[in-house]
Amino acid sequence: MVVEKLQQEFVADWCSEGECLAAISTTYNASGYILDPHTAVAKVVADKMQDKAAQWSLHPQLTTPSLAPAIMQALGIKELNQTSSSQLYLLSSYNALPPPHEALLERMKQKEKMDYQVCVADVDVLKSHAEKLIQNWFVRKSE
Repeated sequence: MVVEKLQQEFVADWCSEGECLAAISTTYNASGYILDPHTAVAKVVADKMQDKAAQWSLHPQLTTPSLAPAIMQALGIKELNQTSSSQLYLLSSYNALPPPHEALLERMKQKEKMDYQVCVADVDVLKSHAEKLIQNWFVRKSE
């Protein structure tokens, strides 16, 4: 009974990657607003399901660095092999809405300066790296 009531109130659907990218591009070209991929999917689904009497409300998510490549692809930006912060700065140069979150951009710049190491996908190797990190960050600093 609860499921039936929920199904009366909520609708769900999906869209293809192509439809998602097209929604990002057409929305930007029409309004200057850059949709994140999650909101673009919601827009495509809402446009498919919309009857003219229904009211729709989309709530965009904060654009995170992991979403920048898809947005850049949708806008036809070819320079995808940049750092995450460079991608966000490039998107912000389009003077699009919503404006970039300055604290996020600053944090991304700081993260790029951090040392990191790529290791093989082996549980023992990962455990060894985790142990070294714990030793370096917590044990040795407390001595």
